[in-house]
Amino acid sequence: MAVNPHAETYQGKTQFSGPVKAGTRWNGPNADYQQEAVLGNPIAVKKLANAGYVACSQSCAVEQHGSITSATDIVLPAGSMVLSIQIIVTALFNAVDHNDLKIYFAKDDGGVLALTDFLNLGAIGVYNPTDIADSSATAKNWINISEDADVSDNTSVDILVDSGASSSAWAASHDYLLNEIVTNDSGKYYYCSQAGESAGSGGPTGSGAGEITDNAAKWFYFDHTTADRRNAGRAILTINYVPGLFTVIG
Repeated sequence: MAVNPHAETYQGKTQFSGPVKAGTRWNGPNADYQQEAVLGNPIAVKKLANAGYVACSQSCAVEQHGSITSATDIVLPAGSMVLSIQIIVTALFNAVDHNDLKIYFAKDDGGVLALTDFLNLGAIGVYNPTDIADSSATAKNWINISEDADVSDNTSVDILVDSGASSSAWAASHDYLLNEIVTNDSGKYYYCSQAGESAGSGGPTGSGAGEITDNAAKWFYFDHTTADRRNAGRAILTINYVPGLFTVIG
């Protein structure tokens, strides 16, 4: 017996590409099955009564991270239309450590293009980001994520997020708050483990595991490029979309 009990049913029987139309009526006087070229692909269907497009969704976990544009596990087919984006925050994003999230897609040339504006995720809950206000270019890319000239018609699009660390250089004689993050000692990152006023000079140094005393304030070194984040936010990102190129094997 096959490992997959449905293998005989699913494997190699039917292959077709979309977008896929769904509905109960496919034949009749109003069902003129006419194809058009859309981005070079004959996939559009006109006058198909009582039918709509099949919608898909992809989800992934997102963690507050030091990278400015961190790749996610979501890859959308070329020509897809974004219907909605949902973010379920399970651990709030630290306000000191940049509690905003912005969603991008990657272009062929290696650049990124924003799909949403920054969204404050400073509380646990459900968020629904939209396209950037007053940006017709972003709205067009929601309709067709391959609209940008640097993305080819047949290239899938990687979804990225920006939840990078926000920090400032250490300052002398400054009142620091618990968990506040600073840079010092040639760009190293430190988070405040005890609130208090910093020293008149110097500041935290080194990359050891021990606590660093800085007058009344205390610090720990951490590597912001790894998962070693203090109070890092966590969320589930879901993108609902109509696939531009949809292949079913079954």
